[in-house]
Amino acid sequence: MRLTTPCFAIMSTIALSFLFASSHAVDSHRQPVLNSPQATPDNMVCKRGKAKSNDGQYAGLIRNVGSRCYRQVGDGPQQLLDPKRSQAAQVNVGERFQCFAGSITFELEGSTAGQGATYTIRPPDGCHTIKQPAIPRNDGNQAGVKAHGTSRAGLKRGDSGPFCSPANKSWIVPSQLEIRWLPAAVGSALSTGIFANNGMLWYRDGVQGTLGELNNEEARSKLQAYRDKGGPNPVTLMIEDSKGQKSTIQFSLLSKVEEEALAKELDNCAQVKDELMRSLCRVAAFKERRMYGEVASEYDKALQLAPESEELIARTAETYEAIGDAACRHR
Repeated sequence: MRLTTPCFAIMSTIALSFLFASSHAVDSHRQPVLNSPQATPDNMVCKRGKAKSNDGQYAGLIRNVGSRCYRQVGDGPQQLLDPKRSQAAQVNVGERFQCFAGSITFELEGSTAGQGATYTIRPPDGCHTIKQPAIPRNDGNQAGVKAHGTSRAGLKRGDSGPFCSPANKSWIVPSQLEIRWLPAAVGSALSTGIFANNGMLWYRDGVQGTLGELNNEEARSKLQAYRDKGGPNPVTLMIEDSKGQKSTIQFSLLSKVEEEALAKELDNCAQVKDELMRSLCRVAAFKERRMYGEVASEYDKALQLAPESEELIARTAETYEAIGDAACRHR
């Protein structure tokens, strides 16, 4: 059948519309936290002031964001924020935000003369510029917000071999020792022991390798006694697999004073009402003491509260990678 010119034109228009829609769907799937500036239906009314030396410095994070809120960095285009992927995203001094529907709640490191450390902007507020926090906050969110602006995972420690816990070169509370390993890396049976400069502290033979973990009260008691007598750090954990191959890592023990201070900080974190901020508070307490295994586990818990947060996804993955425990993450 021969197509007339009008019919051909209509079919061509339909085909091009389909291709455009398909292409747009693929691009949208690949979008990061900030959506395409070309897709934004609203125009921000922000005027950028004179650049300041502290522009770009970490100021805090986004706790919640609505469906039509935008961000502008420097002279760049306005960018539509994704309500789920933008949770816990960092914000910096000098960045500009505006909502045309919904709102944005910020958690900053501190307050200014006319603005609190926790505050929300809405459509009537117009364009809002993040200012340098001048008055440090002293509430339960302080530690979590501050730690969120520090390095995600610390120095990389290399491969931890078959070990999942404790993290290599990290610190632990003696009474909370958990020995975990990758079952596939050790075989059907293993031997494990803890050693200090003055010899063996604890040893266990014939452990079932497929279990993947060992929580032994005797080992915890031996470590606590060693710590309380002033034994030096670090100590060495050894695993010998079914083929006789030995692997070791080192970890250190928090002093009794440090352990009590940690317990007090975690009690303070427990008073934080917001679950995500409570989890970030715990991350800060563990990170300050180089308890990197606990930092990784706590980021996992935070991620459960905001599973699409790109910031938390990145922090969790990088923390496990840094301590050499990426393979252990979902054990």
